[in-house]
Amino acid sequence: MSNRRISRTVPLFILASCLLLSGCKTEFVVYQYPAWWTPGKVKSVAVLPFRCPAAPNTKGGEILSDMIASRLASSGTYHRVYNRNDLKALLDEHDLKLMMSKDPGAVVSKLHKVVDVQAVLVGSVISYAATTRNERKRTPIYGTNAAGQLIITGYNNYTLTRHDANVSSTASLLTANSGQSIYSLPAADGGKAWAQGSPPSQSAFGTLEAATRVAANRISEYFIVVRKMIEVDKSKALRTAKELYDGEWVWQKNFKVDDQKMYVVVSLPATADRNLFKIKIIRKGTRKDLAVRDVKWNKKYKGFGYDFSPKQLAAGGGGAGTYTAKFYSGQKPVLTCDFQLKK
Repeated sequence: MSNRRISRTVPLFILASCLLLSGCKTEFVVYQYPAWWTPGKVKSVAVLPFRCPAAPNTKGGEILSDMIASRLASSGTYHRVYNRNDLKALLDEHDLKLMMSKDPGAVVSKLHKVVDVQAVLVGSVISYAATTRNERKRTPIYGTNAAGQLIITGYNNYTLTRHDANVSSTASLLTANSGQSIYSLPAADGGKAWAQGSPPSQSAFGTLEAATRVAANRISEYFIVVRKMIEVDKSKALRTAKELYDGEWVWQKNFKVDDQKMYVVVSLPATADRNLFKIKIIRKGTRKDLAVRDVKWNKKYKGFGYDFSPKQLAAGGGGAGTYTAKFYSGQKPVLTCDFQLKK
């Protein structure tokens, strides 16, 4: 009987622990900015067909660059994105061949003369391949003998096929007027995909296309503003502190109404770099903003403290009581933290 109680209690304990842990987390959307990005720096970009020396007899470079151009256009980062078809309509045959040369920067000045483009994205495909492996398999067929015992009566023979695809590429963004580098990938990046079955859910070509799509999405993120969902610990992302001592915050939730300074400390991941937020402080249960602070997050901070005056908050909020710091992403408060002002 005791064993049964334990077996029922353990899952409930695990469930309660999971619920407790999940209750500490919250998610909200931020914008992830490219390392080189500043507002208005590049408003229009042309994506040249990527060179594909890794597979010169395929259209891999064109397929990858077309997918990247589509991703750049749909992101809303640029006012205009020129893809391969746009460039065909603007350039003659000689210039099109020049775009695929060993020096794609050579076409930059020509392109700048015929179209209003501020930057050119060029790249070279390092890997563009799919492999197929077949393996003979068999599974037993079961039956029963005269005595009712389970036995193997035969085998099902089949071929298990697996497709593996790998696509990787370099990429650089150049200024259209001089061909100088704005940003280059620190290393080749890309994507992989696989399909397995008898037969697989997709062909080797379909697997290669899937890997190319993953590569295009990964490479594009170096050059676009991306909406990202981040997860933070509610108990640590927004807290109140008395002071910063020897590089460590002295956490505190109780302050005196005549204290001159306290801190609301924000801790966010580096993904939130350069995002704009807002801190508002109210007396709990009211709607009057007693203090408002604009916040521009910097990825170099693990936690940054914004100072407020308990004395001024108490004066505007009616004295001692419970107050709430609210952290806004857009129009919505995504984090809150209560603290006490006492006489």
